[in-house]
Amino acid sequence: MEKWGPQHRAFVVETFFKNGELVTVIQRKFRLHFNVARHGRISPRNTILLWVHNFCTTAFATKKKQGGSAQIVRTPEKVEAVRNAVEQSLHRSAVRHAQALRLSDTTVRQILHQDLNFHPYKLMLVQELNHQDFGRRTTFAETMLQMFEEDPELVILTSDEAHFHLNGSVNKQNFRYWLTINPQQVHEHPLHCNRVTVWAAVAKLGVIGPYFFEENGCSVTVNPARYVVMIQNFLIPELRRRRLNQFRIWFQQEAATAHTSREAMAELRM
Repeated sequence: MEKWGPQHRAFVVETFFKNGELVTVIQRKFRLHFNVARHGRISPRNTILLWVHNFCTTAFATKKKQGGSAQIVRTPEKVEAVRNAVEQSLHRSAVRHAQALRLSDTTVRQILHQDLNFHPYKLMLVQELNHQDFGRRTTFAETMLQMFEEDPELVILTSDEAHFHLNGSVNKQNFRYWLTINPQQVHEHPLHCNRVTVWAAVAKLGVIGPYFFEENGCSVTVNPARYVVMIQNFLIPELRRRRLNQFRIWFQQEAATAHTSREAMAELRM
């Protein structure tokens, strides 16, 4: 929003009383006097009338500030109250803390940042583990180690695919600006940007891939039919070329729809 200075207010009030002109005329002279472009922002009608009203009632074009000493909002008692409230309810928002303590949201946030040096950390989402899952994970790891020792021909093939954007797209969750003030940096990107979809697999014997999901030179979405084509035309021939089909292979893939379709599972079981 435009910040009008004393010279703007003084010119408007002086022009209004000197000529008694309409607001539209004052705005025209305002644009000429301050060399404002044709589509540039000028003081609106309500703002002009407010400046004139303030001058008539207080002799100031702006609102007259109230006298007296500034009130201290963040007292030690309030700081301690906010500290205790946050320590007792870590998951409650600053707004809810402000409501419970009968303080303004701004005061609570200032106390959290400036007095307590607290930072609003983000919640991390991870896979839920039940109590019995910890023992199962340990048992699985020990079983796999034993299988590798007893069967040297066992190979686990871990696979996945990912999208790589070609326009310099960034992940805002992993990018931060460390400055004293917010730079208000904006990264523009199209709704449907160019990208490539790549599949690869990793095993103790090396990397299988990459394989690009493309049709007519353009990247396409992975669906069951295209995933089966990848298995038939790339994965199986590549295993044979590297003579990995001589080993006992366990193929790992995530539970995506394209991976768990009937066609894909039937092809993998052959």
